[in-house]
Amino acid sequence: MSSLDIPPDDAFLTEVRAFLACPTNQMEAWLANHPHLVSRACISAIKHEVDNLKLSDPVGRAYAERAMLIASALPDDPLALPLALWTKGNAEMYLAQQAAIESYEQALPGYRTAGDPLDYARILSNLLFLFADSGYFDQGEAAYQEARPLILAAGENAARYDLFLEMNYAWLLHCRGDYLKALELHDRNTQLAEQLEDEISAYESRVNQALTLGMLGRLDEGLAILLQQHQAAQQHGEHLTVARIEMDLGMLLTRLGQPGAALRHFSAARQHFHSLDENHQEIGSVLLYEAELLAVLGAQREARRSYTQAHLRLKEHGLDPYAVEASIGQAVANRLSGGPREYQQAARLLDDAEKCCQQHGYVWGTMQIHLERVELSLAQQDSSAAFSWLQKPLTLVESHDLQARWQILRADAHALHYTRTGDIQQQSAAQQNYQQVLTYAQSHHQRWLERRALAGLGKLVYPDHPAVARHYFTQVMEHDDLTRRTLTVEELKASFQHQVSEVPLLLVELLADQQQAAQALTTMWRTKGAALLDLFHRQDEDNTSRIPLDVQTELSRVRQQLAARRWQIARESTGVENEQRHQREIHDATLQALEKRWFELRCQRTQYWSDHDQHLLHTPADLLSQMDADLLIEYLHCGRVVVAVCADRSGQCRVVRLPGTSRLHRILSQLNLKFTSVVVNGAPPEKRLQHHDEWIAECLPLLERCYHLLLEPLELPPDGARLLISPHDYLHLFPFAAFWDGRQYMVERYDIEMILSGALLAAPPPP
Repeated sequence: MSSLDIPPDDAFLTEVRAFLACPTNQMEAWLANHPHLVSRACISAIKHEVDNLKLSDPVGRAYAERAMLIASALPDDPLALPLALWTKGNAEMYLAQQAAIESYEQALPGYRTAGDPLDYARILSNLLFLFADSGYFDQGEAAYQEARPLILAAGENAARYDLFLEMNYAWLLHCRGDYLKALELHDRNTQLAEQLEDEISAYESRVNQALTLGMLGRLDEGLAILLQQHQAAQQHGEHLTVARIEMDLGMLLTRLGQPGAALRHFSAARQHFHSLDENHQEIGSVLLYEAELLAVLGAQREARRSYTQAHLRLKEHGLDPYAVEASIGQAVANRLSGGPREYQQAARLLDDAEKCCQQHGYVWGTMQIHLERVELSLAQQDSSAAFSWLQKPLTLVESHDLQARWQILRADAHALHYTRTGDIQQQSAAQQNYQQVLTYAQSHHQRWLERRALAGLGKLVYPDHPAVARHYFTQVMEHDDLTRRTLTVEELKASFQHQVSEVPLLLVELLADQQQAAQALTTMWRTKGAALLDLFHRQDEDNTSRIPLDVQTELSRVRQQLAARRWQIARESTGVENEQRHQREIHDATLQALEKRWFELRCQRTQYWSDHDQHLLHTPADLLSQMDADLLIEYLHCGRVVVAVCADRSGQCRVVRLPGTSRLHRILSQLNLKFTSVVVNGAPPEKRLQHHDEWIAECLPLLERCYHLLLEPLELPPDGARLLISPHDYLHLFPFAAFWDGRQYMVERYDIEMILSGALLAAPPPP
């Protein structure tokens, strides 16, 4: 054991602590009254105090500065300054890695010439960890090769230092991708930690083993180890280890398509870190992972809250690369939320992030901010501002994907300007850019870009060439169907309601204009019900007896490989460069091949579900013949108008465009006000009876207007028929059964039943 690990005696330590606690302006007087504290022994005691602090406690920095002050008063002691620098490196290790590296490197020469070789090796071991974490793999390898013989020469007394060195080296192997070697070393380190009865190191080694298994695609094994170590760490009160395991579980479950469980683990990790006030970088990372997942699931308000918390903490503690990432993510979430207030907040966030990027030279972050400014201008319908940003040169011109994204934004700007001005040249420029992006995306299997280009082309030609627009919109919906079928049950539950974009709404409106009633109905079903049907059938995924074993095996294998590859990319991306992960996922050939194979297998498996009637969504007559109603009324709110399709059991369909939605909103507001007044003022019952006729007289005109707007244009069947009504969006708030035709309520004329979508006629029967 190094002499530096022997605690100072209590009396001396008490004096040192008093010195550390005294105000800065009293330090010189304190040392003048306690001259024996100006010694290497005092610096050693300060190091002891720093090492006993929490890993990211900023108090350690203040302590280290006092150690440096004492060292400056000991110019003749060859180890005073190196020891103070060692102390400073330990204090900075989890707060500012580069600063810690510099401190350790400055400490090394003194220990190389005058210090204990074991202490010299220990500093190298600390450097090894930082080199591994920072990606300086050659320097880390050199540090290991230099430290290893020095620790071995110290014999059994240095067994614990040997364990720390080997754990750091295993982490280096993991970080540089030597996963099999790292896995072998993790096993040895776990055994050595158990022999030394070092439970904390044993936990850390097993957790690292789980992370490495994840990188090898053995996610189930890694998950099992993490869960086991989580339980063991909880039992032994190792709260920091528990917090880190919770964070890793969240990341792993995100890649496995279990967002609900992932969010629970991120929340638990955040709570543990906050209670410990440990490692601000890790707290910020948890908040970023949580915010990113929430944003993907469409929960933009919750994502903004997590991004805000992450930014405040990261900025406060000087972790600028992570703070920039949080600012950009928060700006995107604000833009997607929409509204003038959110747009203004997004612009302010981008301004702050750009200043930080320019200060530190974050080229990639600056480029992402630039792109987001264009997106924000387009969201605000400001084509002039978008063109202004688009005129600035691309910084990373070697990125073909970045150029394609730039080009799609240029196409959107031209399309917006054409919509505003009717300038044919703008339409031509937009079409040319969309087409070039589409060609690039199809040749490079980039579905997101392909979908965006197809949607842009469809909206561009929609007013003048509806048949061409219909072709593009149909392809977009096929893309969406294919993407949705890759989601897990949890992902469907979390996000299927957010999957409807403006494209199917435009397609339904187009089909209504063309009086293509049957096609409009099938598009409505796919828009409102396809995801819910998928969810019903995915719930039955455990019953796999109908699926051939080879298909099940291949599905499981590809799913594991797909999740593992995404896990690898996520683990290999940190800080502001984390934004590059999305670009890496897009360009990664392995990921593209796995995703393609996954789509094929999902479609293949669907064929074995005998009760999966998705195909009926394309053949409405077959499905309508099964309904227990005389007429289905399917509504879809398309933004500007409401489209309704009426269909009977024989398959006969009729499509109707209903009046503008602003009138419906006004009537609904008035109706809600009247109903609320009745509920609030209708107690006691005697009062309700007293004002009954008066209140009915107030409500009937509104209920009659509802009838004239939503039901009368549909040419309803004779009284006594059975109606199956499927509202959409805010139309669910209308009381269809209470509509008044001037003589009767609808409930007096018809048997009325409500359904989320007629597509659910294809749902499997309940058990």
